[in-house]
Amino acid sequence: MRVTVFGATGESGRATLRLLLASKEGHTVVALARRPEALDGLTAELGPDAAARLKVLRGDLFDADSVRAAVEGADAVVFVAGVASIKQAATQRTTVYSVGGRHMLDAMRAAGVKRLIAVTSQGCVHDPSAPWLYSYLIKPLLMRDMYADMRRLEAAIAGSAPGTLSATVLRPTKLESAPLPGRALHVGEGLLPRGACFCVDRADLAAQIVAALEDERGTAGKTLYVSC
Repeated sequence: MRVTVFGATGESGRATLRLLLASKEGHTVVALARRPEALDGLTAELGPDAAARLKVLRGDLFDADSVRAAVEGADAVVFVAGVASIKQAATQRTTVYSVGGRHMLDAMRAAGVKRLIAVTSQGCVHDPSAPWLYSYLIKPLLMRDMYADMRRLEAAIAGSAPGTLSATVLRPTKLESAPLPGRALHVGEGLLPRGACFCVDRADLAAQIVAALEDERGTAGKTLYVSC
């Protein structure tokens, strides 16, 4: 499968690239990046076979032409772009989900690409499993605008014309960059089960991105939380 990845230079994006290129399915990957050199270390790490199946294009989700070039010829698209930190979410109003997402969806329609895995956040909904401090202070005061923009992307996906999109939306909880020992992974629809810790390792998120991509029949049309 030829897969286009948006957000490939972030921690979650890089983890996703590694797993896509390690998959026994033999995927080829096109990554759009403002700074392609940011992936130089990854290509060296992958080895010659995997590196040969990775093409990195210079571009930006806010540039519709570069998005169209990245999507052309793809079988599927992975959207794992986002903001880099809570500070950025609090101080810089983002439109990467709404504007960048619109460019992506327009490019997919133009190219006839239907399969999409889009990553937003479980913060898009009120989940009683979330810590009180997050739900009533951090989220409304610091992350409100980011979550509103994520919901615009989710609405655009849901509002796509019937038959034009086969999408799976993944909503991870707080992203961590290390394993969470002793914690089971929860993936499902709706709200988190009681006892979930409202955080997830980026490597586990990446694994669920690839799993959903390769299980279109079982995941298309669903919005799934991903959390430990």
